[in-house]
Amino acid sequence: MNRKNKLIIVLLTLTIISLPALVVFAPPTGGLRIDPPLPYMSDTIAEFEVWAQSADSYDVNILLIITEECYNGMPSVPTVVVSVDYDSSLAQFTKADFASASSGFVPPSGTTPGARYTVASLKDHIDTSGDIYWAMKPMSSIIFNPLTSEHEEIYVDLDSSSPRMLIYLIGKSEGAELFDMVVPPTIPGFVVPEIPFGPIASLLTMLGSTVLLKLRKK
Repeated sequence: MNRKNKLIIVLLTLTIISLPALVVFAPPTGGLRIDPPLPYMSDTIAEFEVWAQSADSYDVNILLIITEECYNGMPSVPTVVVSVDYDSSLAQFTKADFASASSGFVPPSGTTPGARYTVASLKDHIDTSGDIYWAMKPMSSIIFNPLTSEHEEIYVDLDSSSPRMLIYLIGKSEGAELFDMVVPPTIPGFVVPEIPFGPIASLLTMLGSTVLLKLRKK
C-alpha cells in the first residue's frame, strides 16, 4: 500500500471516529417539530402536534408567515385574524401584528445565525414572488416552557379570503439568551386553500417534505 492510500485511510478513519462527537456537540438549532406531514382536513381549524426533538425548548414562540394576497384578504373586522388555541390558552393575531419583509431574515434579530429564516427561502416555501408578512407571539402556557418531547396539540384558525400561511415554532435551549431552536425551514405547518388532489400532489413534489394543510376559504 503506498503512502497516499495510507493517508486516505487514516483521514477516513478519523472522520468516522469524529462523527459521534459531531452529533453529540451539535447546536440545538432545528430541534423543534410540527406535524402531521400530510393532513386531510376540510374544516377551517387546522390541527397540529408540536414537540421538541433534540432537547427541551424554552420561551417557545409561534411564528406565522403569510403571502401578500393572504394579508390583503384578511378582514379589518373582526380584529383577530389568526387564533392559535393550545392548552386552554390563546395566541391571537390582528392584521396590524404582521410586518412586511422583502429581503433579509425573519425574525430580523434576537436569534443565533442558525435560528432565523431567509426571506428568499420563505418565499420559495410559500410559493410567492411578492413580499411576505410575518408575526410572532409567545406560547404562554406552562407546557410550552419548556416544550418537551411530549407531543402537544395546537389549533390554528386563519381568517382570509386568500389563505396561504406557513407555521413555525422558535424557542431557546436551556440557559440561552437568544432564540436558537426552530422548526427546520423545509418542514413547517402549511395552510393553503382546499384544492383537488392533483394540484396537491404537484405542490408536495415542489415542497418536498413540507407539511401541507388544506383550509377551506371563509
